[in-house]
Amino acid sequence: MYRQTEYDRTLVTRKVGEFRAKVRRRLDGEPAGQVVRPSPTMNGVYLQCQAYMLRVAIPYGTLSSRQMRRLADVARHYDRGYLHVTTSQSVRFHWPKLRDVPSIVRDLAAVELHVLTPGASGVRTLTTDPFAGVAEGEVEDPRIYCEIIQQWAQAHPDLAHVTQGLAIAVAGSHDDRALSRFHDLGFIARRNADGLIGFEVLAGGSHGRTPSVGVTIRPFLQEADLPSYLEAIVRVCDRHVGGDGRPEHRLAVVIRDVGVAGFIRQVEAEWPRCHDRDSLLCTTDIDLIAREFALPYPVTPDAPVPGLRDAVARDPAFGHWLATCALAHRDPGRAIVVVSLKTAGGVPGNIGWEQMDLLAGLADRFSQGEIRLTHDQNVAFPHVLAANLHALWLALIQIELATPNVGLVSDIVSCPGLDYCPLATTRTMPLAQTISRRLDDLQRQRHIGPLGITISGCAGGCGRHCAGAIGLLGVERAGEDHFQILLGGNSGVDAALGEPIGPPLPRARVVDAVERIIETYVGRRLRDEGFLDTWRRLGPEPFRAAIMASDGAAPNGQGA
Repeated sequence: MYRQTEYDRTLVTRKVGEFRAKVRRRLDGEPAGQVVRPSPTMNGVYLQCQAYMLRVAIPYGTLSSRQMRRLADVARHYDRGYLHVTTSQSVRFHWPKLRDVPSIVRDLAAVELHVLTPGASGVRTLTTDPFAGVAEGEVEDPRIYCEIIQQWAQAHPDLAHVTQGLAIAVAGSHDDRALSRFHDLGFIARRNADGLIGFEVLAGGSHGRTPSVGVTIRPFLQEADLPSYLEAIVRVCDRHVGGDGRPEHRLAVVIRDVGVAGFIRQVEAEWPRCHDRDSLLCTTDIDLIAREFALPYPVTPDAPVPGLRDAVARDPAFGHWLATCALAHRDPGRAIVVVSLKTAGGVPGNIGWEQMDLLAGLADRFSQGEIRLTHDQNVAFPHVLAANLHALWLALIQIELATPNVGLVSDIVSCPGLDYCPLATTRTMPLAQTISRRLDDLQRQRHIGPLGITISGCAGGCGRHCAGAIGLLGVERAGEDHFQILLGGNSGVDAALGEPIGPPLPRARVVDAVERIIETYVGRRLRDEGFLDTWRRLGPEPFRAAIMASDGAAPNGQGA
């Protein structure tokens, strides 16, 4: 698991002291903008619609049970009893009092959690595969290279000048569960014909105001060259972005302006100036970091799984849970278990302090004390013995966290929307709650099969609406919430942007429209055909017709 270096601890301690002084000045009457807005990614504190919000970085999406208990303590004593898991493997507290934030930050630092972005001011987010180190088919554990990037970024002199920062993702396998193609920079682990480990490098991805799918700028970069190539990219970025902080200066727009070929030429021309003996990663350094992420047990390829089939035969409900929530592990005697935070009518990603405490106990009992945060606002236990799956399922039932809907239509991804975010234009949470209630029947969900719904409250795209099979983008029209429906988005290997289908609909009509889209898919799919395959085969017209039918079914804006 992630462990802070001495440099990390010194940096966090210094920043805690600086922030405490800033808060004291704010409470003494200094304007809020002088405390928060000049450096939100360094302080982790943002002004939201009704209160302050505190964003806590979870390095590489991994929590220990001790850290989970500390987060539960913060939610219980300083907030309103819950926290929110985001789409970028971090967590948020939406209701802390400003006077309490320095104490919260101090308490978090005591368990090696912090409110700094994972890679200093110029790296806005640094995320990876939530199943890193335990997934089947992994080329290499991507957390090793996340740590290398973090250490590079902390000491980098030019990153503070990269407008809007860089969102970086590192994936350890071809499956790309890190959403690398929707980040400013993506690194996907590869092994070349000589058996050397390296990366396919992608650039220019974004799910924000100008959504785009990242393009490959280098098919294979040897692992030793990672820091120098990052340096070259940053230098090229510096030439093209301004210092005014406008979102249109993101890397995706730089690439659009100069062209993919032009950007590659500039990076390749700059790279030799960054490439010297001191910039190369040595095997010793990589191995030292790799030891920090080593599995806490030996992998046993032929480990038997006693009693699992019998348990499924005795209890079909257990089988349904296994089918959606238990994923293949690199050790055949173990499983990765995803715990859904998406109960019917609940807010996607919210979890209360009591459940957090209980989850920490289950992590100690079943998962080597380790918990992961997923990009889909769920949590995962990465080290569960297959022989313990039934006992874990029974324990999750007791704490009401055994909903078997991971990857199904009620496993909705959503940003917090206008209830919290000052940038949002619409309320997303009530819509997510209404859709999940409408589609709550688990037998129906299993019949529909895997299908992702994603919701964003504005064009900022934190809910990844552009990458959902069914994406919903909130837009304000005459003071009312409307939602643009997009279909066909995907954030995986064959990443694609969703296509808008018709004009935005009033919120009251959206649930009917979503249901008609799903019914059209189920009625017209071929055997074992997924939603995206059906969409690509049929094109937009059948789905557009379904949306128009739902409009007709709810005249004058009345509907579910």
